[in-house]
Amino acid sequence: MQINKLSIIIFVVLLSSCGTKNDIVQKEPEKTNLTSSYYKMAIEQFFAFEKSGFSDMDKYDLAEKYFNEAIFAEPEDADVWFNSGRLFFYSGKYTRAKESFKNAIKYRKAFVEAYSMLAKTYLSDGDKEGALNVMLKANEAVPDNNDIMNNTALVYMETGNLNYARTLSEKIIKKSPKFIPAYVTLGNVYYYQKKYEYARFIYLKALDEGGDNGEIYTNLGLVTSKLEGKDQSYDLLKKGVDKSPNNSYTHLNMGELLLSSGDYEGALSELKLAVKINPRLVEALVDIGIAYTHVSLFEEAKESYDKAILYNSSYAEAYFNYGVLLGDYMLKPQEAIEMFKKFIALKSGEIKDTHRVYKYIENLNQRLKVK
Repeated sequence: MQINKLSIIIFVVLLSSCGTKNDIVQKEPEKTNLTSSYYKMAIEQFFAFEKSGFSDMDKYDLAEKYFNEAIFAEPEDADVWFNSGRLFFYSGKYTRAKESFKNAIKYRKAFVEAYSMLAKTYLSDGDKEGALNVMLKANEAVPDNNDIMNNTALVYMETGNLNYARTLSEKIIKKSPKFIPAYVTLGNVYYYQKKYEYARFIYLKALDEGGDNGEIYTNLGLVTSKLEGKDQSYDLLKKGVDKSPNNSYTHLNMGELLLSSGDYEGALSELKLAVKINPRLVEALVDIGIAYTHVSLFEEAKESYDKAILYNSSYAEAYFNYGVLLGDYMLKPQEAIEMFKKFIALKSGEIKDTHRVYKYIENLNQRLKVK
C-alpha cells in the first residue's frame, strides 16, 4: 500500500488548468457555423461521457464523431484539436491524444494548456523523457511563462531531477511571489528530499501568500504525518477535503490515512468519493481493493484491482496487492505468483532481494508442492 502521495498532488497541479468541465478550452476563434455546430455537439457528448465516469462508450462514439466532423470542417482549429485530445486522453487512447494535442500546438504556437496536456499524456503513457521534451519545447515557444516553468519543474520531479525542479520553482517565486503553485512544487521537492521541516515552512508560506486551498492543507497533513505522526495529520487532511471537496486527491489521502488506521468503512467512503470525481484514479482503486479485502469482500476487491490494471497496466502496486488477495484470501497460489512476477518486472532495479514479495512467492511455491 505504499503510494507516493505527493507525486499524486504533483500530477494534479501539472494540469490544474484543464482537468475539469469548467475549464475546458472553448475560445472559438472565428469558427464557421458548421464547425461551431459540430463542436458544440461534441462538447455536449464529451460532458455526458465524463458524467458517466468515462464508461458510456455510446457517448464517447458520438463525441468522437462530432469532433471529427468539426475537424473536417475546420482542420486548423486548435480548440477542436485540444478538446478532441482530452476525449482520447480520458478514454486511455494516448497515441491519438498525443496527435490531437500536437495539432493544437501546431495551430496555436503558444497554447499553454495543450503543452501541459501533451506532457501529462506522455507521463500517463509511461514516457517521462517524452514529457520533459514537451515541456522544454514549451519553454522555447512560451518563454518566461510561470505555468510552463512550473509544469517543467514538476516533470523534472517525475524524472528524479529534484535540483532542477527546485531551481525552477525558486526562480518563479523570486520573480512572482504570489504564484502559489511554485511554492507547492518547492515544498514537494523538499518533501522528496526528506527535508520535512523545510517542506512545512514552504507550505505555510504558500498559505501566507494567499494559497488557501485543499491541496496545500493536504500536503501539510502529509508532512505533519512524517514529523509528528499520523494522528496529528488528521485535522489537516480533513481540512484539505473540506477546502477542496471536488479534488479527488484530497479524498485519496484522507482515505489512505483512514485505511492505515484500520477504519476500513471510513476509508471506503473517502476513496469512493475520489473515484467518483476521477474514475481512472488507479491509486484509489487499489486502495479500495485493499479496504474491500479487509472487510472480506473479495470479489469486490478483485473487481477494483482489475479496473486499476485496465486503466494503468504499469502501476506496480496493483499487481502486488492483487497477489496478496489471490494468495492469502482467495487461495489461488498460481495466479498470485503471476501477479507477483508482474510486480517484480515493473519494479526491476527498484526493489532488493529482501523485499517481502520474494517471501510471498517462496511460500506460495511451497503450498503448490504440498498440493
